[in-house]
Amino acid sequence: MSHYCLAGNKRRQLDDFGYWYFPCGRTTEEQILFEQVEARPQGLEKAMCEAIGIKFSPSLDDFSGRPPATTFLENLELVYQEMVQNPPPTAKKVLVALAVLKSFD
Repeated sequence: MSHYCLAGNKRRQLDDFGYWYFPCGRTTEEQILFEQVEARPQGLEKAMCEAIGIKFSPSLDDFSGRPPATTFLENLELVYQEMVQNPPPTAKKVLVALAVLKSFD
């Protein structure tokens, strides 16, 4: 859902919203590229999880056993703060809707 919220109208017409994907078994360089691109949607995912009261865990989408890069976690946190304070329009609609749903608990 976060990828959809961030994609924009043109990218929503593309497979996987125009995101590229390298399967498991990525090189270190491929994983770094993944983490650079993925910090933004995962920052929004963290805000979405917070809105409905569930735990967020970053996803490296990689089973190599490598820990997440500090840079990735820092960028994810910066994006999370942005999404909480000033989300893009579609993301804001989703965050508001999720908060409303949570209020019915």
